[in-house]
Amino acid sequence: YYIARLADGIYLELTYQSGAEWIGTEYTPMLQIRQWRLMLSRKIRQYISFDTGSILCAMTLGERTGMPEELDRLFRQAGVSHLLVVSGLHLSLVCGLLAGSLRNSRLRAVANLVIFPLYTILTGFSPSILRAGTAMLIGSVGALFALPVDPFTSLGIAALLLGISNPFAACDLGLQLSFAATLGVLCAGAIYARAVRNRFPVPLRFRIMNWILVPVLAAAFSLPVQLLQGLEISGVSVLTNLLCLYWVRPILILGMLCAVSALT
Repeated sequence: YYIARLADGIYLELTYQSGAEWIGTEYTPMLQIRQWRLMLSRKIRQYISFDTGSILCAMTLGERTGMPEELDRLFRQAGVSHLLVVSGLHLSLVCGLLAGSLRNSRLRAVANLVIFPLYTILTGFSPSILRAGTAMLIGSVGALFALPVDPFTSLGIAALLLGISNPFAACDLGLQLSFAATLGVLCAGAIYARAVRNRFPVPLRFRIMNWILVPVLAAAFSLPVQLLQGLEISGVSVLTNLLCLYWVRPILILGMLCAVSALT
């Protein structure tokens, strides 16, 4: 817990013992964003069943207030609790959903540079989103200036920048799992790209291979981190990740629609 707080940039916490007097609330920008996110989550739960609304709020807004313990336990047992924490996976899906259809690489880079800060605000400046966004920003800036982009290099530079800004970030479990899973996904993409080189159209068997390879390698690269950190390891986690991975996009779409509807 101590290292996790340091990794999130929280170096000092104060608590009052007694004799505190309420003098009002200072409406800072961060507090206003917090209250706005709570309002969105309340409206989502108002129109959707509480359990389903809690999952939507967690996956879309990063707001887990009121999440039933039973739901949280079931997700942990299935090995997919990471889906309830907004991370690079969610950011990639949102950017792919909103900017992936743009064929021009520079327009797509500009769209990503706009989507990232907006989604960061929506998720309350989640540290995991900020970390994942760092690598995405490096790649987007390279694409914007028509420079060759290597995802492995971008990931390494992102890790270096995060380590310079906060050396304790390397000890954070979320960062370790995020980078390990991302490295697995990048390796899966490299294997797939080499397999389908000069093959057009891409045969169905290669698409199926990629569909299976991504969660398998993401889980395989995350496994050493989980073992070193003493986390629960489930043999069914690879299967559950495989089954759940492609449901995340429609759930995110539903959550974004609910969030937009809640504004009206």
